Amino acid sequence: MTRGRSTAAIRVVRARFPRRRALEDAGVWLVAIEDPIGEHPHTAKWLGEITGAVKAILPPGLETVSLTPQAWRKANGIPPTGEKAKVVTPHARRLLELVQATDGWPPDAYDAWLIARAARHQHAHQTREETAA
Repeated sequence: MTRGRSTAAIRVVRARFPRRRALEDAGVWLVAIEDPIGEHPHTAKWLGEITGAVKAILPPGLETVSLTPQAWRKANGIPPTGEKAKVVTPHARRLLELVQATDGWPPDAYDAWLIARAARHQHAHQTREETAA
């Protein structure tokens, strides 16, 4: 991806992302972001720029948890590899049925929910460790 296309993508992220005040008004206290992983150096660089743009938009002091795909899969009891449609989405559907959430989300929405679930678990674990220390 060229620098111009990367800059345009960052602008799109900023235009579509909720404003800082909206996050605060909604009571958002934790944000989970999947660490970008790319097979090629130029892809990894571009993904890093987009992630940086998202982090720059977040309100100061808002806690952010970054998770690799392997980390959030492990936290949710999902094997680290496997096709999304065969491994991740069915597991997410089972978990969502436990909390009576609606079905029919696109695969990326299942990923986002599982990333958020893993981040909440990680945050709770860290908080317990800090309290015990």
